[in-house]
Amino acid sequence: MDETSNEPRVLAVTVSVTLTVEHLEILERVSRGQKQREIAEAMGMTGSTAGNRCREIYLMLGEPNMTAAVRRALELGLIGKAVAQ
Repeated sequence: MDETSNEPRVLAVTVSVTLTVEHLEILERVSRGQKQREIAEAMGMTGSTAGNRCREIYLMLGEPNMTAAVRRALELGLIGKAVAQ
């Protein structure tokens, strides 16, 4: 392909993300509708720590927020089917 070509360039990228068991549990809980405060209490952590873990999760999955992160985790088969409450 020369420099004047109008053909789109394609770049394939593979990204590896390692989520801990704790991250996956938080994703499962969020998918079931639990709030950060409820997650923190159930998992024996502070609300601040739960918030930090949520931020880690959506950043690791390349998403802008937890809703998008849960959707991505479901698509990837990382967590089970979401349950509406």
